[in-house]
Amino acid sequence: MVSFDAVASVRVARLSEVRAEADAVVAWARATVAGQEGPLDEGGAWDHELVVSDDGEGWHTLTITLTGDETFAALFEQVFEVLG
Repeated sequence: MVSFDAVASVRVARLSEVRAEADAVVAWARATVAGQEGPLDEGGAWDHELVVSDDGEGWHTLTITLTGDETFAALFEQVFEVLG
């Protein structure tokens, strides 16, 4: 299993922009590895978790975690810049 994480802390005015980026990554995964989303221990090839928290004073943190098998990881790394 491989895990990719991204975290952004932004003012509320930019939250929708950052959320759209996270949603685009999930949409890519759903289109590329169609029908295989779900927990890996239940037979899925990939899964994700998206958490948005209100940190107060106009700041929000968005965290996205994608987990996947080796095939998903290779596809992901081909499309997205992965810093290791």
